Amino acid sequence: MKRPALYLFCFLLLCQVTLCVGEADPPPSSTPAAPVQAASAETTSPTLGPAQPRPAEWAQPLELGGVPNFFKVTDNLYRGA
Repeated sequence: MKRPALYLFCFLLLCQVTLCVGEADPPPSSTPAAPVQAASAETTSPTLGPAQPRPAEWAQPLELGGVPNFFKVTDNLYRGA
């Protein structure tokens, strides 16, 4: 075999091996995944004192239909989720 043909053969073999890696199915899980349950506020929140007013330098909450967690950061900047 000539050298260029040998290099081509090695390159193609390497490509084939690289493409075949990871094609096998992962082994099945021995235990099914447990359903995620939302924790209630009573069990996850520590006992808090009376609500404190928000500092004036923080973003101010606003109400906008369909946009929860909406705040005015500056006169020209708003954020929401």
